[in-house]
Amino acid sequence: MTGNIGPGDDITRPEPDEGTDGATTDGGEPVTPPEHEATDGSPSDTDAEATADESEGSTALPTEDDRSKIARLHEMATEIVACREEAELFDLAVDTAKGVLDFDTTAFLIHEEREDGEWLVHRAGTSTFPLDYETEFRPTGLAGETFRTGETFHVDDAESHPVAQPASERFKSAISVPIGGSYGVFQAISTEYAGFDDRDVELAEILASHVAETLRRIRVEERLRERRELVTRLHEGTLGIAAADSEAELFEHAVDTAERILDIDVCYLGIVEDGEFVPKGRPSWPIREEIGALPLEYGLMGETYRTGESYRIGDAATDDRTHDEVGDFRACISVPIDEFGVLQAVSTTPDTYDESDLELVELLAAHVAESLARLRAEQDVVEEHDRLSALFANVPDPAIRFEFVDDEPVVRDVNDAFEGVFGYDRATVMGESVDDYIVPPGFEDEGNALNEALLAGETVQHVTKRETAEGLRDVRIDVVPLQLGEHSPEGFAIYTDITVQKRRERELREQNERLDRFASVLSHDLRNPLSVAAGYIEQARETDDLSLLEEAERGIDRSFDIVEDVLTLAREGGEVTETAPVDLPAVASDAWANVDTGAATLDLSTTATVEADRSRLRQLLENLVRNCVEHGTPDGDGQDLTITVADTPDGFAVVDDGCGFGDEVDLDRLFDSGYTTSHDGTGLGLSIVSEIAAGHGWSVSAEESEAGGARFDFQLGA
Repeated sequence: MTGNIGPGDDITRPEPDEGTDGATTDGGEPVTPPEHEATDGSPSDTDAEATADESEGSTALPTEDDRSKIARLHEMATEIVACREEAELFDLAVDTAKGVLDFDTTAFLIHEEREDGEWLVHRAGTSTFPLDYETEFRPTGLAGETFRTGETFHVDDAESHPVAQPASERFKSAISVPIGGSYGVFQAISTEYAGFDDRDVELAEILASHVAETLRRIRVEERLRERRELVTRLHEGTLGIAAADSEAELFEHAVDTAERILDIDVCYLGIVEDGEFVPKGRPSWPIREEIGALPLEYGLMGETYRTGESYRIGDAATDDRTHDEVGDFRACISVPIDEFGVLQAVSTTPDTYDESDLELVELLAAHVAESLARLRAEQDVVEEHDRLSALFANVPDPAIRFEFVDDEPVVRDVNDAFEGVFGYDRATVMGESVDDYIVPPGFEDEGNALNEALLAGETVQHVTKRETAEGLRDVRIDVVPLQLGEHSPEGFAIYTDITVQKRRERELREQNERLDRFASVLSHDLRNPLSVAAGYIEQARETDDLSLLEEAERGIDRSFDIVEDVLTLAREGGEVTETAPVDLPAVASDAWANVDTGAATLDLSTTATVEADRSRLRQLLENLVRNCVEHGTPDGDGQDLTITVADTPDGFAVVDDGCGFGDEVDLDRLFDSGYTTSHDGTGLGLSIVSEIAAGHGWSVSAEESEAGGARFDFQLGA
């Protein structure tokens, strides 16, 4: 029995009985809205107990079946108000109508304003048999009458009803309910005469009111998506609204959000109590010292509440609808808060607000209305779920919602980023302890300590490691319990990957250490040989003994060696950029050619190819060759010295047959920066060797060779 029934008919509806809202049965009897239903079709109290109570228009106490339907409808309402898209909303509403209310044939007809006029469009529905009628049509017939009047029709006999003209001969009776003031019509149809009773009408109206409220919120959000940045700020401000534990706290947050985030001069929040607008919240600076209660018909505020429409006034001085509600104001935005009251933004400057300001105030009012409805219906759990679901979608980092069960953080929800980063889909981890999946071995005690802090209601920020799809990563965990400062079994955790940041910190720390060594050498090691050289030069000048200049030259040469080694450490350290297969004999020959080896000889007992940075490997070998020549013979001239580069099972070795390390050498400190047993050594050569090896991921060790000389072993990939 859809809206194409009776198009173009000139219908004269029976006048309703005095004292009714005008909704009728086919016999002319009024359909009185239940106590929980406002005259515009929106719910004023949808909790199960209030709905179950016998309302003014009821003729009998609810049966056990009625109570079951009411309870199930109440449960489904929490899912309906959480819908984020219209298609999802209508699908869920149809499922509710069929599965909960036992309506076999239904239709949701949504109003659309087009260039060629108004249309009602079939968006969703169910039927027990195939239907053949138009899916979009002008607002005529029973659906059109319902939409135009905003009244509910309860039709027991469609054939004799003056408006209803069934699209199918099977249609015998129907319920036609408006969806809010302007969204459309919900119809339930039966193939039997008098197929619905008054309780069915009440349940249909409740379902329609939930759909209307949710549809209104969805469409308001859609209109504001292009202004996402400001809307995001508004959502942040409304966190306090959604989380308010009392109406007083809610109103204070609403006024603060309007003035602080939306830059409204003064916000007036008038909530209907005992037939009057009662001011709520405290504006930052009132235009009038005292604002008392106002009658419901008062000025623009009363018109806003009465019509359910929003108004934007450029100059109140020239608008007949405005009174002096809040003092000497000029510009004004007046927005209804459903059936609860009116939210007004006022300014002493004319033409302050534009359409975008109006939309933002409407969104704020929508948040206030939703939260207030839930507070009054005691549905805080539903509200919290809806609010935090919206936050989940906007968090770019991996996030989970958890609940402690037997002291274990059990996953209740995860966002898409969690699935991508950690490699576990929602179905895998839901109902499981998150610690079992992402806490790596060795971090169990740390995880337990973190859980204890969260159970105590503490907000925690902690840097640690977690196992991800890409392996072990450094992460910062930000965890917030739902209830601060008390035992809280539920909360949220956000995981931010800081691996790159930690690596950069390590690189910076290593660079600073190299610079510290550079400064130490410059201040001490470099000063000594230069001071000695200066002394010899001064003596040569005084005595004309030119042989002293040779001693000075040695001091200056040593200074050059120190500068070269220090600059190498300061600039490069052990950094290895790109590696490639390198022929070890070839690079060893290059290194040999770059060092003054005196009378020493090179023995290449290797055919190995290693994965290395060629220039850094050559530098490593140059330092080793120089060390062997200088320390392997008494005079440092390489006389009778052979240096061998040989293969080993796990790498390669550089070996000489010289005089060895000697008893005074501490092999455990041999590769430490600055360690030397020579009066003219820098203590940096072998430190450079160690850092370059570490940069390749190799390890290096030193021991006495079989011939009594020095042996340096490199384990590749160690």
